[in-house]
Amino acid sequence: MIGVGELVLSRVGKVLDHYRFIGDNNHLPSYTRQDFIEEILYDFNRIRKNSSLSSIEEYLKRNTLNVYRIYSEVIMDFVSAKDDLESYLFDELGEFISYLRVKNSNTVKKHVSNLMNIFEYYLLDTGMLLSDLDQIDLEEFFEVAIEDGFIDSKSDLNFYITSLKKYLRFLSKKDPIYKDSYKEILTISNNRFFYMNRLSSNDSFLMDRNMQHLISLNEKALNLVDDLEKFILYIGEKNPPVTLKKRFITKDNLLEINNLLNNKHKTKKKIPNQKDFFLIDFFHKLGLDLKIIKVENEKLTLADKSINFLKLSDEEKYNIVFHYAWNHRLTKDLPKEKGEKTIKEARHGMVKFLSKMKAEEKFSIESMPSTSGEVFSIFMDLFWYLGLLDFNLQNPDHILVSHLGKKVFSYLYNKYENKERTKVIQLKNYKK
Repeated sequence: MIGVGELVLSRVGKVLDHYRFIGDNNHLPSYTRQDFIEEILYDFNRIRKNSSLSSIEEYLKRNTLNVYRIYSEVIMDFVSAKDDLESYLFDELGEFISYLRVKNSNTVKKHVSNLMNIFEYYLLDTGMLLSDLDQIDLEEFFEVAIEDGFIDSKSDLNFYITSLKKYLRFLSKKDPIYKDSYKEILTISNNRFFYMNRLSSNDSFLMDRNMQHLISLNEKALNLVDDLEKFILYIGEKNPPVTLKKRFITKDNLLEINNLLNNKHKTKKKIPNQKDFFLIDFFHKLGLDLKIIKVENEKLTLADKSINFLKLSDEEKYNIVFHYAWNHRLTKDLPKEKGEKTIKEARHGMVKFLSKMKAEEKFSIESMPSTSGEVFSIFMDLFWYLGLLDFNLQNPDHILVSHLGKKVFSYLYNKYENKERTKVIQLKNYKK
């Protein structure tokens, strides 16, 4: 719930002829507003001295990451001064976190985040704590949360139900007054399709939820997500024409899009084409393959799924981009003459090598197994934009695996190894 004098920080874009909120909506309490505005104006004037910025609107459009950095700093200052009510809440969740870890839950962070969101959205204004959930009509909570847009996808619904189930089970073991609430959430869980019918689906994109809970996006990864949003919004606003043969974006529009991006590409060609802009070409392929954009009447325009995509969080968008790059482009763009088995082994060898590297440790392509190194060389630029690697794009002699890359490659390697281990076990059981 938003009170008078409070602000919501969100990105807005025109999608299918309507202006909509994009991604996460970040709440800025009224008592942090003055600090936030002062920091924004200070940063705006600092940048304006050394650039052609002419208005605060232009600053907000071109410096998204600065705005979110300032927001985070102001909120962290606010969090560090929380009153006794919220301090008690953190103590309360501390017990729950210990409980989840004993149960070997792999989604501790997500459950705690969900409960904090419920507290801020539904309980904070009434002075209630999470321990007061026995006084809440949970059916009414879910109905209101869906109506307000607090829960706006089937995946959100499933996660919030699961988090409340775990938390109320934890509380019911400590105190029997929570047993009725625990039974209520179990009933809601069994009847969740009633609530799903009231939601528009955001679940039409493939992503790896397990990986999503393990990672925290770095600046490069956030820049990539921000650039993809800018690309999609440009398509929605301009409906750029495409070339007749390959359905590529034309030169003037390529230059306009490139100028909007955080990751601007430099080209010396007088008449560049889409292939000369690595990231734009990747976004174009992704958008068409995932049906976020489409070609209609020789122009690029937004498809219906664009709305669902833009409503997702940055982490979910990144997950979809990575899943697409790893499972689709990585196989589609490789030389077919190598053979499917060889390519699969090369991918596994590449991931194994990268997972064994320490974060920020230097290596060269020559130190990789030959076939894996060949596959890696094709996709190293994409891994750079994904924030998984760090090197000089013009002269990649020394390559580093980022902290994000270390987590992602280790996750992929362990996932592959567990899958192979399962196959071996099943074969042994079959022989018996």
